[in-house]
Amino acid sequence: MLTTLIYIDTNVYLDFYQAAHDSIAVFDELHEVRENLVITEQTGQEFARNRNSRLAQLAGNIMKSNSMNPYTVSVVRETPEYKEWLAAKKVAESAVKKLAARIETWILDEDQDPVTKGIKKLIGEMNYYVTNAEVIEKAKLRKILGNPPTSPDKYTIGDELIWETLLEQCDKDLIIVSRDKTFLENYGMLRAEYDSKIRKLVGVTDSLSNALKIIGKPAVAIAKAEKEVKAGANDEITTGICSVCGTEMEESGYEGSEGDSAWWLDCPKCGHTAFPSK
Repeated sequence: MLTTLIYIDTNVYLDFYQAAHDSIAVFDELHEVRENLVITEQTGQEFARNRNSRLAQLAGNIMKSNSMNPYTVSVVRETPEYKEWLAAKKVAESAVKKLAARIETWILDEDQDPVTKGIKKLIGEMNYYVTNAEVIEKAKLRKILGNPPTSPDKYTIGDELIWETLLEQCDKDLIIVSRDKTFLENYGMLRAEYDSKIRKLVGVTDSLSNALKIIGKPAVAIAKAEKEVKAGANDEITTGICSVCGTEMEESGYEGSEGDSAWWLDCPKCGHTAFPSK
């Protein structure tokens, strides 16, 4: 029986910056399944380009979280409790600034960034597919024809290049893990193109833990990290920034004829949706 490989898209790797999980435990679990993992050269380059903006966003969010301004009036400002609070606030502000500064050092020196360190080490252990001139030309043609996976509103050929690389170089059953709707919404078409006598496209999912369950190798730390990312989606309603790819989200909704209404946020880049809590 052929080994089933798992391709992890760039946006899934970037999610590792979102959850308050133990990154060492996550990468230890990925190391255990390294023979089942595949990455393309394009994916590695996309991660390298996007990590800086993700870290900058993280540092900015940490600084914003330090806005602690309690309600007060003049009558309480001379109390010991108020002065104690002011002292604690200064300590907290100093700690937040140091934390944001540390994250900024990760931008300048990727060897200090635990996520990048883990991914770079993992790339050296998993199946690695390089970009070549032939797949670039095929990706350009796919873009012109509009065949999925493609992003009609973008001039780049990242998704097209990744898919053409997988088509050319992967000779095993495959599961794609992606947050990108161009993969998620076109599974049937992608499967028809990928499947042959020797290989099958087993599935397309937005959950890495689900993909690992499919191949019989469940991972506890990864499942926990994904839950934390999902739980953090409420922050999107406050900030208006997509937790998946860092893009500013757009408001959508409707006004029904019976007086009902609803609203939510859509990411114009990756298609992620965030609903306000009820």
